[in-house]
Amino acid sequence: RAATAIQTRWRGFLAHEQYVMYRAATKIQTRWRGLLAYEQYGMYRAATAIQARWRGFVPREQYLMYVAARRIQARWRRFVPREQYLMYVGARRIQRRWRGVLARERYLACVATTLIQARWRGFLAREQYVMYRAATAIQTRWRGFLAHEQYVMYRAA
Repeated sequence: RAATAIQTRWRGFLAHEQYVMYRAATKIQTRWRGLLAYEQYGMYRAATAIQARWRGFVPREQYLMYVAARRIQARWRRFVPREQYLMYVGARRIQRRWRGVLARERYLACVATTLIQARWRGFLAREQYVMYRAATAIQTRWRGFLAHEQYVMYRAA
C-alpha cells in the first residue's frame, strides 16, 4: 500500500513535470510565431509605404509636366500657323499613346511586384510550416520517450 502511494505521487510528479515542459514549449512557440508575424507585418507596412509614395510621386510629376506643357503650348499656339498646329495635334496623339504604353509598363511592373511578394509570402509560410512540423515531431518523440520511461518504471515496480 505504501508502494502504491509512492508510485502515485511519483507519477503525479512526472505528469506535472511534463505539463510544465509542455507549457514552456507552447510559450516559446507562441513568442516565436508572434515575432515572425510582427516582422512580416513590418515588411508589409514598409512595402506598402514605398508603393504609396511611388504611386503618388509619378502622377504628381506627370501633372506638373502636364501643366508646364500646357502653359508653353498655349503661348506657342498664338504664334504658330495652322499647319504647325495640326502637327501638334498629331504629336499629342502620339504622346497620349506613348503615355498609354508607359502606363501599361508600370501596371505590368506592379503586377510583377505583386507576384514576387505573393511568392515570397508563400515561401515564408512554407518555412513556418516546416518549423511547426519539426517542433511537433520533436514533441511527439519526447512524449513517446517519456511514456516509454513511465511504462518501464511501471513494469519494473
